Amino acid sequence: MIENQQPGTSQWRLSAKGTDAVGQIKGYASATSVNKGGNITFYVSVNPAAQNYTIDVYRIGWYQGLGGRLMQSIGPLIGVQQPTCPTDATTGMIECQWAPAYTLATQTSWTSGIYLALLT
Repeated sequence: MIENQQPGTSQWRLSAKGTDAVGQIKGYASATSVNKGGNITFYVSVNPAAQNYTIDVYRIGWYQGLGGRLMQSIGPLIGVQQPTCPTDATTGMIECQWAPAYTLATQTSWTSGIYLALLT
């Protein structure tokens, strides 16, 4: 079956804006791109500490006009509150030094494309 003819979902779409308020989950990835079969590490912080979260990985595409396909659901995972990320006073760059939260081994069967990891 052609990839974009696989079953789709619109659950990848963000439904709410994040703030620095209680109940927040935020994170970043170790790389912007990995080859299929490669690993990517996620760095996640939660507020308050020790709240559970999930990582849902979607491939973005047509999928009957729904825009994405769920490839893998991870969790629930127990989150930790990571330290505040310092801002460089000269450049304004923010660089976090967080501990790894989860490493995903991508599947060799995944089609190349744009993937999105949704933290909830």
